[in-house]
Amino acid sequence: MKAHGDASGLKLVELNKVVEGQRFYEGFDKERGCYIADLEKLRKFVRTLNGDVLLESHLAHLVSPDFVIVLRADPLVLVRRLRSESFSEKKIRENAEAEALDVILVEALEACGNDSVFEIDTSEKSVEEVAACIKEIVEAIRSGKLDVVKEKYKPGTLDWTHRLEALSEWR
Repeated sequence: MKAHGDASGLKLVELNKVVEGQRFYEGFDKERGCYIADLEKLRKFVRTLNGDVLLESHLAHLVSPDFVIVLRADPLVLVRRLRSESFSEKKIRENAEAEALDVILVEALEACGNDSVFEIDTSEKSVEEVAACIKEIVEAIRSGKLDVVKEKYKPGTLDWTHRLEALSEWR
């Protein structure tokens, strides 16, 4: 099982570090300050991984995982988190708007299908609480009891489009 998320018992592979370390990129986006991943090379790399693996990245849903856990946050919470990590205001705005518009969630659903995607609202959760949610999903998948978690972590239940107005005023 190749997963996107975080749970005990899974080997963690940080795809962004793999892109940079293995030079799986097509170039560098100076405006965004990041590498442009070569997704085909990344997919080939992922296929070589053995056992249950956790793929951590905003790209994970694009490399054919068995399932995807999309970690979500209220865009205004995300702004606070990214500011505390010293991201540029431009990068913060881009990420907050993408979160409000469900960009990664929609991409994950299109790439992997509704039955393979789960969504966790991390807005008011600690790291430990998020890890417990992920562990619950992973255990349900491993035991074949998806019905236990499918409704609880159903994708598309979060709607932050009302935050777009606040984000546009922030510009």
